[in-house]
Amino acid sequence: MTQGYNNGVQIDIDASLTANSDQLVASQKAVKTYIGDVTANINTATESSDTACFPVFVTDSGTQAIPAKTNTSFTYNSSTNVLGTRLLASAGSATAGTAPIKITLGAFNTTPEVGAIEQRADDSTNSFGLHTTNNTIFGRENCVTYNEFYCSGGQSGLSGSAKPVWISTGAASPYNANNDIPIYQRSSNTLHEIEMDIIYSVSTACTVTFTFTSGVNPASSGWFTRVIHSPLAGATSGNSGTINQSVVTLDILSNSTSNTQTLTVSPSGSGSFCATIKMKFLSTGVGTGSLKTTMGTTAGTFTINALSSWKCRVVPNNTGNVIA
Repeated sequence: MTQGYNNGVQIDIDASLTANSDQLVASQKAVKTYIGDVTANINTATESSDTACFPVFVTDSGTQAIPAKTNTSFTYNSSTNVLGTRLLASAGSATAGTAPIKITLGAFNTTPEVGAIEQRADDSTNSFGLHTTNNTIFGRENCVTYNEFYCSGGQSGLSGSAKPVWISTGAASPYNANNDIPIYQRSSNTLHEIEMDIIYSVSTACTVTFTFTSGVNPASSGWFTRVIHSPLAGATSGNSGTINQSVVTLDILSNSTSNTQTLTVSPSGSGSFCATIKMKFLSTGVGTGSLKTTMGTTAGTFTINALSSWKCRVVPNNTGNVIA
């Protein structure tokens, strides 16, 4: 204990306040040193075993003297590093870094835990993306989502060859500037499931050519396409019509690593049609690219309808071999 006197009053200037006396008056400096500068800093200690801690908060902002508070529903377990409270994220904005919730990429838990949400950073196994574990039966599951796009405004009066299909008069696609189908190469073999509906009309009999060109090469025999090409009802409006041409089904399996597939159909006259296209595309290597779709005719003009659309998803790498 270190003491001093001020006008006969005994002052304790020991910053540790070890005397614990009812008779001594502590100096301001000793008190501030003991409890910390309450206007800027407080003394803290490491805690890693208490299972029921209560984070301290205040009910106003700014620089002012206000009481510190806690809440029994706002807890922290310092032993398990778990914050116990209800989570309600604020709305995001267009500014980068302001998403309501952002999960840091990392490794999976060694053993899936029910209720866990994980975002894998290591794409070497192709198990990328957001995953959840809902139960012990299915274990960890990929949160499969689609990239998708539809033409909010059609293209009319087109003629000639190789006109881009996926151009919208509405807002640009959030996935890429050209509204092409994104292809992700996350590992040696990444499977994409792609669906398209190209709704169009032609002014006269002609040959229609659809060309699909990928910015990345598929694996050998890794690009399968099934096309169902059908005429729409003969009526141009109303709820009924007469089909005046046959439905054509075509399967294409690329037996090489060519990055292009071509489909031709020959409408026998003017009319409206729908080409429903389903693809399995197995990309190779690591990187990103896109799948471009073009359309052209040998005669007359054609229109691409506003309801034309595509969607694409990347299939998680839950793979195996067929056993004979």
